[in-house]
Amino acid sequence: MPTRPYPILTVNEKAARSLRAGHPWVYGAETTGPDQPYQNGDIVDVVSHKGRWLGAGVINDHSKIRVRLLSRNTNDRFDEAFWRRRIQYALDYRKTVMGPDFTCSRLIFGEADHFPGLTVDLFQDILVTEVLSLGMEVRKHLLYPLLVELLKDYGVTVRAIYERNEAALRELARIDLIRELDIVPNQQVSFRFRDLHTRAWLRDVGSVLELYTYKACVDTGIFHDVISSAVVRWDEVLGHGSVSNEIDVMAARGVVPLFLSCKACDIKTEALNELAILRDRFGGKGAKAAIVTTETCNAAARHRAAQLGIAVVDLEELKTGQLLHRLKVIMKVER
Repeated sequence: MPTRPYPILTVNEKAARSLRAGHPWVYGAETTGPDQPYQNGDIVDVVSHKGRWLGAGVINDHSKIRVRLLSRNTNDRFDEAFWRRRIQYALDYRKTVMGPDFTCSRLIFGEADHFPGLTVDLFQDILVTEVLSLGMEVRKHLLYPLLVELLKDYGVTVRAIYERNEAALRELARIDLIRELDIVPNQQVSFRFRDLHTRAWLRDVGSVLELYTYKACVDTGIFHDVISSAVVRWDEVLGHGSVSNEIDVMAARGVVPLFLSCKACDIKTEALNELAILRDRFGGKGAKAAIVTTETCNAAARHRAAQLGIAVVDLEELKTGQLLHRLKVIMKVER
């Protein structure tokens, strides 16, 4: 094996057999080393106990999956050109399978496309990403602009990138703010707070209302995708100093998005205006918007919301369990 600049991690025979059979992960209990200092998120070379090179991947000591393999080619160098090729391969594959129009499809599917822990979906001119590994988290600043650039060659001009944020819940669990976290994709999210003080703090910033609204969207069964804490980046080139906003919950029925703002306080005119701008700028024609509040909405705020075409779901409707019905009405599934 030629001299390489990466720390070397040695695995036992069980892990070596799995890697040779094509498995993309190495578990912590199967490893020793690396042989030199490193930081979590760095690239490491993986070798057998006999010194045979098995591949290179990203290391994270805070995960049971200590290494997620990126490459089995000793010639690979993990620079911008490498990631550009990887993204190009993924896009070319979708074009081959789906034809020239793949504007509503999954562009990158984690390990299947050799992007461990990264999922990227395309909805018309909107990218929706989910990052569930440290290796992709520390490299997304490189990957996102490359996606935007390469998609232009396919006639797709990306207007915005939304980031799923279920990983934030896992981070809260990791730092022991919430416990017994259980996420069943597209079905339910459950956990308990560490203590009453933590519960009160999270309720104050609206996190519980956001999760309740997220689950309500899923439970309606009418949306094809539901995202919590979606980050909207306004800059086409996602670099230093880019401006971003967060949408508490975003749901999509076909190509029609619904932007939901969750407020554990009185509805302010500024919040309504901001929601309308986000809907109009990123949602396109036919996009919907609603604001969910744990307070009783006053007449002035309700009037302003009506002027902006924003639906309001307030405390009284939440108390009587009308949120699911209102969501269906907003999307014109029910009257």
